[in-house]
Amino acid sequence: MTSYLSRLSPIPGFPEYTGPHKVGTIDVEIPISDLDSPAQTPSNAENIPTIQYRIFYPCDTDLKHKGKSVNWIPTPQRDYISAYSRFLGAGSTLAEVISYFPRLLHYVTIPVRKNAPLLKPTTSNNRWPVMIFSHGLGGSRNAYSHIVGSVASHGMIVIASEHRDGSTPISYIREPPSDSSSMEKEKVSQKHAKKTVDYVKLSHTPSPEVEEGRNEQLKIRLWEMGLIHDSLLKLDEGKKITNLNTSSTSLSMLKDQMNVHEPGKITFAGHSFGAATVVQFIKSVFYTPESSSAPKSYKPLYSTFPKSPICSQITPNNPIVLLDYFGILFPWITKKVFAAEEPERIMKLNVRAVMQLLRERGIEVSKTRKKDLELQGDEAETNDDVKIFGKDGGVRGWNWLSISDGAGGVAGVDEGEESEIADKKLDEKQVEVGKGGNDEEIQKPINAELAEVVLENEVRSSAATGAGSKV
Repeated sequence: MTSYLSRLSPIPGFPEYTGPHKVGTIDVEIPISDLDSPAQTPSNAENIPTIQYRIFYPCDTDLKHKGKSVNWIPTPQRDYISAYSRFLGAGSTLAEVISYFPRLLHYVTIPVRKNAPLLKPTTSNNRWPVMIFSHGLGGSRNAYSHIVGSVASHGMIVIASEHRDGSTPISYIREPPSDSSSMEKEKVSQKHAKKTVDYVKLSHTPSPEVEEGRNEQLKIRLWEMGLIHDSLLKLDEGKKITNLNTSSTSLSMLKDQMNVHEPGKITFAGHSFGAATVVQFIKSVFYTPESSSAPKSYKPLYSTFPKSPICSQITPNNPIVLLDYFGILFPWITKKVFAAEEPERIMKLNVRAVMQLLRERGIEVSKTRKKDLELQGDEAETNDDVKIFGKDGGVRGWNWLSISDGAGGVAGVDEGEESEIADKKLDEKQVEVGKGGNDEEIQKPINAELAEVVLENEVRSSAATGAGSKV
């Protein structure tokens, strides 16, 4: 009945997540002064005093904590709608007018429970696996709530970043208080002084100016990614960190709950420019020790300090998820504008593929449910969703794509042999090049393109032709 009534509502909404866990969320903004950056602050980030992200996590369904709803468009909503209108091409005056239109978007909520208690980990090591997600142009910490929430519902803590590089339609930065007494006063008033980061419009036509502009944005994004990682280490260790978002619950519930210390276990994911950010971040950290032998003309976008903990986290085993998909909030728009078909179903297929990738990389996540598997008869949920990576077209509208030859498969090489060959090449090029943050030896390949090493983890990803979506 609830599902039927929701269809009659004029307010668009997101479907419930399909994993076995309910999802909680916390909005986080942390002063840079509370963190230890693994790299120098870029010159164009000196006026960014905080990092911001939203955490999606499996939550306890304690009936005593029903949890407040979370708006998909944050406060101040009118300013966000105006900013999105400008991002989509409206002039400033028209964007302001649009922001006063009937406010259906104001009532759209994310199917999560705000500040809900974290569910006790169900994994063998009693820690939840973690994913750090980087958004694309026009994105934000809320914009990808359905994909990251779906991942969280399968037993994962997902960190949805909000970059302050001018890639969000608009972002607000709270000014950290000067001292602890000021913080207490602001907790009472629920207010912080804020400044605005507006969208930086760059052409999509390649040029030296565009390349320079995107590189400047990447410098901020990579710096933020390193700080986000450091914040997770500190939160898991129970160290005191200030959350400037005073409407959020205490972050202390994350102590000893996240698998962020074991090398190669954090998953990195991104969409579009966020996917490029993830690849650049992994590559930059992985090859920092070798940059000292590069020509003097070489200027890296990001270079970590030698013993930073992030150096020991990044290995060839980190799962990398690169996404490109259309939204499901307005399926009729994606059908009309992009000729997309079944956008909600395609999103579920993306989640299936992500879950199977994680399982194959040794990450413990929940089973894929029978409903999502589109099974008939007595077949049940599974922890080995082999069909989603099949090359036989066994999943309707979901086709195999190879990253090796671009022709939908690797000629003459089956899936197992291809993976074995890639692993053998990596093993042959292993040498010790340095030590990580915990003085652990790091083994890294010489004369190998990191993108190929990392993307070998993704070689069995597929694409959904119906909605132009792919993992």
